[in-house]
Amino acid sequence: MAGSPKGYLKVSIPMVFGRLHIAPLLSEFLRDYPDIKLTLSMDDRVTDLVEEGLDMVLRIGALSDSNLIARKLSPCRSVICASPGYLKSQSW
Repeated sequence: MAGSPKGYLKVSIPMVFGRLHIAPLLSEFLRDYPDIKLTLSMDDRVTDLVEEGLDMVLRIGALSDSNLIARKLSPCRSVICASPGYLKSQSW
């Protein structure tokens, strides 16, 4: 509590979110906390936190395992768009 953070931190984040929101902040984070050894995985696959030894993950959606602690960081709004011609061509 009295010193600066140090040690290993293994994090997994979604690819697009990581590129847009996390990657631009990494150099400042690592400069401010030089004793943190960060391993960052950016991919969209489903991960098992315990099996992969992850300390933290950022994901979009509901938490399926109630043994984990989740914090909502931001709303996620999605919109599906299609042209009228494409929709007519589909057999729903």
